[in-house]
Amino acid sequence: MACGTPVIAFNRGSVPDIVRDGINGFACATEEEAAGAVGRLNQIDRRRVRQDCEARFDASVIISQYEQLYDETIRKTVKR
Repeated sequence: MACGTPVIAFNRGSVPDIVRDGINGFACATEEEAAGAVGRLNQIDRRRVRQDCEARFDASVIISQYEQLYDETIRKTVKR
């Protein structure tokens, strides 16, 4: 996705959190769905795949999310 390549993946594990169906790839339940998704890859804008990846997984985004989590944890701990 960081290269703008859409993915086709089985809807298991972390896939529901990462793959945005029709935006950066296709989350599929069966092999038939995955095979059918190959023919739909042209519907996905590769620039949008890259933009979505940067917006959600860029280092600065991840760092900010960790900092927020740490701040929340500290606030909850200090309140006790």
